[in-house]
Amino acid sequence: HPEDEEYWEDDVLNSFGNLALISVGSNSEYNRHGFLWKKGQFKDRIAKKWGIESLKLADIYNSREEWTSQDCARHQEDMINILNNYHQNERN
Repeated sequence: HPEDEEYWEDDVLNSFGNLALISVGSNSEYNRHGFLWKKGQFKDRIAKKWGIESLKLADIYNSREEWTSQDCARHQEDMINILNNYHQNERN
């Protein structure tokens, strides 16, 4: 929890809405840094042609100046709805 940002309860911090699948190395590097620092590092990696490690993070960092617990909850709800709709369509 960076000091200059919103404090998130562990259940929100570790929720599906906040999940981004990245390498162990990147996760360790990003740990305890704030959103803007992570955004800068992510864009720096792309500039160095290391590729995009996470489409979710690419979307977030290209469209936002912050990531709040409300954004996380909304993203979780959206993703669960997409998965449920897909599952329903597969059963029909």
